[in-house]
Amino acid sequence: MGSGAFSINRNAATSTAVKPAEQPAPEKVLVFDVDRLTCIEAEMSNVSQWGCRLTSANITLLGKSIGIRIGSDPHLRAATVTSITGQNAAIVFSLQQDTGISRREEPRRAVSLPIVITDREGKLRITGRIIDASKSGCRVSAEGLNRLPDEVIIRVLGMPRALVGQIMRREGDEAGVRLNWEAVRDLAMRTQKMARSAT
Repeated sequence: MGSGAFSINRNAATSTAVKPAEQPAPEKVLVFDVDRLTCIEAEMSNVSQWGCRLTSANITLLGKSIGIRIGSDPHLRAATVTSITGQNAAIVFSLQQDTGISRREEPRRAVSLPIVITDREGKLRITGRIIDASKSGCRVSAEGLNRLPDEVIIRVLGMPRALVGQIMRREGDEAGVRLNWEAVRDLAMRTQKMARSAT
């Protein structure tokens, strides 16, 4: 890529890049697993149009297919557990009724940001673009997305800080990614520490 093209992309990235925003307070919800006949109380956070994070001391009682009851809503929001780490579970919403979740969806805006996407170890590497973005997530378009794991690192050309995200939904050469701003800060701190150690 020529220096002129890179300069244009860098300016576009810095002017339209999505900055981290303060997340709303977690909301207490009831989570049902019909297959296991279990029900737990959990805190729901990092809500986006694609999914959320559930936190509970009893999170391991959940299987894959769950229903989430929000507030006094008599309807359950169908969802899938994609991974469990400690007391946290990554959740993808099913393509069903929007109920209370849709009212919490963040506005998205169309962008076109050149990116490099890798796995956490940096062994797999593909190029693509962010095509729309919100405060907590984005949609990326890139060939070879099926080769990447769910947890990825996204580097926007022109931005000094890498983004840490989790692929919540894949649709051919496009994917919805939930951004993990806590992991972004941790990655930045580790990178700065390594840079200081090298000097």
